[in-house]
Amino acid sequence: MSGKEMIITFLGAMMYSFIINRFFNEFIKDNAIYNGYFTSFSLIGLFWLLNHGIDSHMIVQSGPIWIDMALAAGIGVMIKSIFQLKNQNQNLNIFKLINWSLLIQAIVGGTLAGIILHFMR
Repeated sequence: MSGKEMIITFLGAMMYSFIINRFFNEFIKDNAIYNGYFTSFSLIGLFWLLNHGIDSHMIVQSGPIWIDMALAAGIGVMIKSIFQLKNQNQNLNIFKLINWSLLIQAIVGGTLAGIILHFMR
């Protein structure tokens, strides 16, 4: 992957995570089921098309398994949550604000899913 492809991939992931953090809660705040479907089709679908679906896509894949959009959304939401908690609790260390149990479970689950997918091929 070239330097240009790395920058474009990072920007595509960053834009996706920014849009999720900014607009997702606004779209689903009424707790109606159709709001969730609308949000999925409009936000997630639009960024899937931008990142993967068009010829000049933004995210460059280096392998057959695509985890980039889920990883970008997960990291973006985690960082937003950490900064919100940090703003509420100015005296706390940032490492005390991270839910380490959840982070370790996500890493183990993702690794296990990757291993299972590798052996299914």
